[in-house]
Amino acid sequence: MMSLDSPVKEGSTYGADEEQISNKDEKQLLSLGYVQTLHRTYEFLDNFSTGFVALYFIGGIRIVFTTGLFSGGPQAYWISYLISCFGMCITAAVMAETCSALPASGSIYLWASKYASPKYTRLIGFVVAWWSIGAWVSFVAANTQSAANFVLSTIKELPIFGINFATSTNVFKFRVVQWLLSEFLLALSASLNYFKPQIFKYVLRMSCMVVILDFLLNIIWLPIGVSKTYGFQDISFLMKTYNGTNATPIWNWCLSFLSTSGILVGFDAPGHIAEETKNASLAAARSVFMSAFVTGFFGLPVVFLFIFCSPKIDVLFSLDAPQPFVYLYSLALGKKAHVFLNLVIVFGHLLNTTVAIISSSRLVYAVARDCPFSRFGWLSKVDSWRQPRNSITLVYIASSIILCIMLISQVAFTSFISAMSLPTVCAYGLIALIRLLHKSEDRFETKWSLGRFSRPFQFITFIWCIFIVSVLASPYQFPVSALTFNYAPVMLVLLTLASLIVYWMVPRLGLADEKDISVKGLEIIRQCQAVYLEAYTSILCVSKEKLEAFYGCSVTLVNREKVEYDGNILLQEAREMNVALLVVGDPLSATTHVDLLLRARRENIPTQIVHNASIMTAIGAVGLQLYNFGQTVSLVFFTETWKPNSIYFRIKENRDLGLHTLILLDLHVQEPLLESLVKGKKIYEEPLFMSIPHAINQLLELELLCHENVYDESTLAVGVSRMGSSTEKIVAGSLKQLASVDFGPPLHSLILLGSKIHILEIEYVREFALDIKIFDSLTRQQFPSLYKI
Repeated sequence: MMSLDSPVKEGSTYGADEEQISNKDEKQLLSLGYVQTLHRTYEFLDNFSTGFVALYFIGGIRIVFTTGLFSGGPQAYWISYLISCFGMCITAAVMAETCSALPASGSIYLWASKYASPKYTRLIGFVVAWWSIGAWVSFVAANTQSAANFVLSTIKELPIFGINFATSTNVFKFRVVQWLLSEFLLALSASLNYFKPQIFKYVLRMSCMVVILDFLLNIIWLPIGVSKTYGFQDISFLMKTYNGTNATPIWNWCLSFLSTSGILVGFDAPGHIAEETKNASLAAARSVFMSAFVTGFFGLPVVFLFIFCSPKIDVLFSLDAPQPFVYLYSLALGKKAHVFLNLVIVFGHLLNTTVAIISSSRLVYAVARDCPFSRFGWLSKVDSWRQPRNSITLVYIASSIILCIMLISQVAFTSFISAMSLPTVCAYGLIALIRLLHKSEDRFETKWSLGRFSRPFQFITFIWCIFIVSVLASPYQFPVSALTFNYAPVMLVLLTLASLIVYWMVPRLGLADEKDISVKGLEIIRQCQAVYLEAYTSILCVSKEKLEAFYGCSVTLVNREKVEYDGNILLQEAREMNVALLVVGDPLSATTHVDLLLRARRENIPTQIVHNASIMTAIGAVGLQLYNFGQTVSLVFFTETWKPNSIYFRIKENRDLGLHTLILLDLHVQEPLLESLVKGKKIYEEPLFMSIPHAINQLLELELLCHENVYDESTLAVGVSRMGSSTEKIVAGSLKQLASVDFGPPLHSLILLGSKIHILEIEYVREFALDIKIFDSLTRQQFPSLYKI
């Protein structure tokens, strides 16, 4: 689940920056089973900007304005917009509350997965992940084409160029120009996403300013221009109807929701970067709701503005251009004056696309991290700025490929991108339904809560989304033909089928996930009435919910106190029913499990041991032979007054025999604070995991204290992290070299090489060398017998 390049500093907790987690965001992330791998740079304004710009209310209204009037006319359009604002704001409130409980990358797909029952967690996660990624990537491509259409329409309209070219999408040459320009604009938008987060946050803020500038120019300039040219529509125009769809009057009116609801879809964008936002549980939740509310509020005057500034409906529909609004601005503002406004619009669409890319890339990153794309672990890697650069690149490539479809046919391209809103609204509705059916709403802590309105709002959201889905899936023109067919439901079905195929076929690897259990072990678990997961001698790289989903039963986490001091409770349950105690690795590697087993046998409680892989066997992946290892030792965290040196002399014994030493690094999970025990009230310290650099510092400190010359900074060693998982990391070098390496999230282990190492072991370990020249030089110095002729 963790990224290979995620930093864990000395003595760090599960991905935190210091020895103890002091940041509440990271604590909450840890409680959800995730490590802080991405940067956390953005403030509330930056997070809000992603939702506000992703919705780009004035741009959205402008693009669907003629479509909205086409079904129902002005009357249906403004009334539908008001109803859509009400419905979508309630939906946004439900999603905001969900985001407050689960402020992690992945947003909408994670929300659905976490609130689902354990049996269906993984399935629902896969489906919603594919829905969301399909919708956002389609939006990136569609939005880029919209920007290109504004540019091409403006160029044709400018008399100074004297250009007269066909702008019909039926003309292949025009589609080529449209495609080239779209690809260029897409590359421009994507490039902004590679900026350093400290710089990119200003891109987000500037994007907000551009949207506001677009709004102000239209509110102020457009009415002035219309008043001096063709004039405003009178008040009666508000109540005019129009049926361009040939549907029944009632359904024709309902089809206007296709335009008005779509304007407000995408407010989940702030949730996608919640993991990169400070005070995410509150800031991201507020942003989700506020972006929808502000969009609806400021969009309302724009709707009425465009209605009153519109020419007659017949004239409006006769404006033949890739983007008819360019002609409307030309009529109202003049053939030259409108250029500035159109440039602002194009810039707005570019930034809108940039935000769509950041949202979709975080979705891809989160899905890859959580295993649906486990064969493509590179997607969950982060760069030195702690950004998912590879995911950004994939979104750009996928969107670029989608744009190529317009070369084949505009109908094919329109059909392909028709999956923009429908899957997202389906996801909104599904999340509302899952939460509505959820028995305990206190499962996750929320800072932004709806209180007693939570359940009613979930019900309203579910009903509202059902209605919108029916509109979005409906044909838009009747009678239906190949040219007028609505391909959105087809794309939804294809996305769902793709998710199901991946769900059943994609394998996952590693010692650290739910599929590492043997078939025998799984059969036993499914026969047990109580299943416990021991969570203090080691850790899993997946959440408890993933175990429950895979095993098909409830799993209870137990700490050291429960197993060692309250073990009688477990034994009492075992007398009455079948009980399973799950252990990460092999069940008998820790003495605490042996003790529990002995107590069970003394009380004549039947037991069965199911063995599995552990770090003791997986360490062979570094290329060292197991029979060349000596005693395995554990290195604990030092304190000011306690620095045990027994490990030093165990290492000395191994090295005197020429054997390798496997050093297991300390971890503290749910350990009570000493001060709290004195006061009689147990308070548990935050999870703490020793990193390899921290371990090396302690080992060198022991050498200074004991003066036995057992090892020094030049001693060759191998550092490993997350062995057996899809993100395992192995690095060989001197202790001094390894002390500067970022091994990422836990768990970490260290191996000191013994002098009786075989030449084949050297050759294998050499493949993991940080610097091959230094490694070769040190091996010749430390193992000279291997190089004698």
